[in-house]
Order: sequence, then structure tokens, then C-alpha cells
Amino acid sequence: MDGHQRRLDSERRFHNERYGIGDDPRDAISHWYLAVRDAFSRHESMVRALAPGRDLLEIGSADGTFSVLESGLAGLPRRFVGIDVSDVAIDRAGARAAHRGMTGARFEVRDAERTGLPAGSFDVVFGRGILHHLDLGRAYAEIARLLRPGGVGLFVEPMGHNPLLNRYRARTPELRTPDEHPLLESDLDAARPHFASVVATPYGLATLAAVPLRSTAAGGAAMRAAARLDRLLFRVPALRRNAWFTLIELTR
Repeated sequence: MDGHQRRLDSERRFHNERYGIGDDPRDAISHWYLAVRDAFSRHESMVRALAPGRDLLEIGSADGTFSVLESGLAGLPRRFVGIDVSDVAIDRAGARAAHRGMTGARFEVRDAERTGLPAGSFDVVFGRGILHHLDLGRAYAEIARLLRPGGVGLFVEPMGHNPLLNRYRARTPELRTPDEHPLLESDLDAARPHFASVVATPYGLATLAAVPLRSTAAGGAAMRAAARLDRLLFRVPALRRNAWFTLIELTR
């Protein structure tokens, strides 16, 4: 078995188990994602703005939580395809889409690095927390192949430079697959040969400190102030690299 197939099988087993039990083991720490809420909100609004009348592909569509339940995409794209390595997740996504009336949506088990889909067949390719599970050289090349000229890739991904976050990751391996790898700046640079434009916007530094205040009267104001502070801090390259997440825009 080659390394690619081993990694694919490992990812499928992990996510089949995760979606098979019905509960996400990361739910206990989900409140920390408030620190990067703006990244996910911006990503969602960008995908939705580009969707009307266009052909969309979601890679790492999982159980359809984003595309079916959260994003409000129903009825907007001309064509929507969601792919994931987990057959359990794809079955759940298909059932959710049918229940919500997204009859034109297709959810399929496919390898994101070798989709087998026709070249130049999508206007938008997007995903959340998927690129860091993939061989980036293969993934970037495949996304570029699938996009039409002028098409856009939109992704929200964790970054791997912050030493405190990396210490936490090392202490909680059960929450991650063995092969996932939060992105480094060099990983973002590796996208540039494949795309006309690569823009990465960092999120989540001072906002992490505001999360423990979420249930207090000052929680909302503290998070807004921390987000403003982050926008200032991220003007410094050495601090940008310590962001928790980055919003990546890839233009073909």
C-alpha cells in the first residue's frame, strides 16, 4: 500500500468513526471557535455571494453541516457537488439535503486530491478545515484544474506557528487524525505557482483571550475589542504567523 492510500484509509476510518457515533468529540471545546467566528462568517458570506447561478464544489463536505444547514446555499447555485472521503458522512449529508429540499445537490465519496471530476467544471471550490488534511501539492493542483479561468477557491484553515496552540495540539492527539498538519507560511507560498492570486487573512490571537469572558456581561464587548486589536497586531508579520486560522482566497 502506498503512502497516499494509507493516508486516505486512515482519514476515512477516523471520520467514519466520528460521524458514526453521531457526536463530535470536539464539541466540548467548540466554544473556543468564538475566537475565529469572524473568519467563518466572512467565509460563509463570500461563498454565498459567489453562489447564485454558478457551479460550486465543496471539498471535505463532511455531513453537510455547512452547505446544507448553515450557509443558506439552497437554491442559489446552478450546480452543487459536495465530496468527502467518509462514506458515513456523505450518507448523512445526502439525507440532510433531501430533507431540506436541496434536490439538485450531489454528495459523493471522492478523494480531494484525485477527484476524477472534469477539468474546468466549477466556478467556486471551497471548504473548511480540509486543506490541512491533504497533500498540498496535489490538492492545489487539483483545485486549479477544477476551476474555470477566473474561478475562486475559498478556504478557512488552522495555522501551525503558534507555540501555545501547538502545545495544546500535542496534548490532545485524539481530536485529530495522525496525518493532519496545520498550515505554515511555506504552505501558503506553495499555492502561488497554481493560482493568479493568493490572499491569506489571519484571524484569532487576542480574541482567544476574550473567549473565557463569553458568558459575562462584558463578553461581547471584549470580543469586539479583541478583534479590533487583532487587526492591528496582524499588521506585524511576526504576529500574523501566530494566528489560529487564516482565510485563504485562491483566484485561478
